[in-house]
Amino acid sequence: WIWIHSPHCKSQLHGGQRSPECAEPGSYPNQVDYVFMEINRETKSLSYDNLVTLKDGITALSKPTSLLSTSDESSSLLNYFSELTNYELVCWLGDDDAQRYFRAFMDLYPLMGSRGQRPFKFKYIRLTDTSDPLIFFSKETHLFFNKCKIFFVSYGIDRFNEGISPESYSEEVGTLLDHMEKSHPDNNYPAWFLSPRSSTSIPDKTTSCVEDLGFQGRTPDRIHKFNEDIRRIFYDRQLDSPRSERRIHLMDNADITESFWHMMSEKEDTSSNMHMMETQITAAVAMRCMEKVAQQVKTW
Repeated sequence: WIWIHSPHCKSQLHGGQRSPECAEPGSYPNQVDYVFMEINRETKSLSYDNLVTLKDGITALSKPTSLLSTSDESSSLLNYFSELTNYELVCWLGDDDAQRYFRAFMDLYPLMGSRGQRPFKFKYIRLTDTSDPLIFFSKETHLFFNKCKIFFVSYGIDRFNEGISPESYSEEVGTLLDHMEKSHPDNNYPAWFLSPRSSTSIPDKTTSCVEDLGFQGRTPDRIHKFNEDIRRIFYDRQLDSPRSERRIHLMDNADITESFWHMMSEKEDTSSNMHMMETQITAAVAMRCMEKVAQQVKTW
């Protein structure tokens, strides 16, 4: 998977004026400049036939091959969504990023052609404390939490903006993972910890001279250090347990969230550009979550 210039904007590789099919005067572009697409490893080719556009009319994504509808229904992962029972909820747990991924998933889900599930099967649960997460849950939230059989966990936005050190963040993540293993010990019900991402409110070229401490806490160079520590935590945990007992996995989304900066660094830092960048990144991560859910239900 890579970010590539979208079909109608490929002529804009070196900046300059947008082509007519990319923009309308006084409005958002009709289509974003970049699309996150899957490469055929054998032919090294791209296909523009499987693009899906969100309701905003701006964000375009390439459907993963595994989620495409086929004449052989048994070969499409999308069909497995209908197998989720009322006692098997899919939950996004954690910070504001977790909520964004959840909302993007809910926007994508009906557009992908999936059927058989109602919105109550998918939940967002806010988590702000890792020392004892469950004490802040209401009775209703506890019930949802106990029914969650697939988790996507994102943690750290508030802590990054407060200036937390990589060492302290690693300790808090370790504590959170321990809680998850104790609260849901069944290896049949997995959780994915989503790698943290940079703020889209600053351009790449200012990573070394940002005065605002809040933004400084989520610059690409700092997030890179946090992600390195997260990878080390999961690597060490894998060494300590056999594959059959691993329930919590790392979903490393740096190829989505961080590589996008290299393409955006020369773009004008406007609110519309940043909004598009945020929406595009979030939707790409949500698409990856959708694929994980379908694969897991098939495994069950």
